[in-house]
Amino acid sequence: MLSKSLKFQLFATSFKKPKKTIYDEDFYSKNCLDFFGNEGSGVSEEVLSKVRKKVIIPQIGEIESLNVAMAATVCLSEQSRQRLKYKHLGNN
Repeated sequence: MLSKSLKFQLFATSFKKPKKTIYDEDFYSKNCLDFFGNEGSGVSEEVLSKVRKKVIIPQIGEIESLNVAMAATVCLSEQSRQRLKYKHLGNN
């Protein structure tokens, strides 16, 4: 499997009872391969069955989903924020 040979952690956004939010997950020490689903049906069951890390983007109010561009922006921004913070602390 590609993810194992390249040592990637597979992440998928999901609203189906993920255990962690994107803010709880450790992205800075991992090479990440992210999967985002569409607004209507999300990430496919086939992909979800292969992904170990499922995360949710916490939202306030009655909004149930974001479009894929917004979801990707929020997740990639959080991954970058964590890596910059980690690097700033003198860790590589």
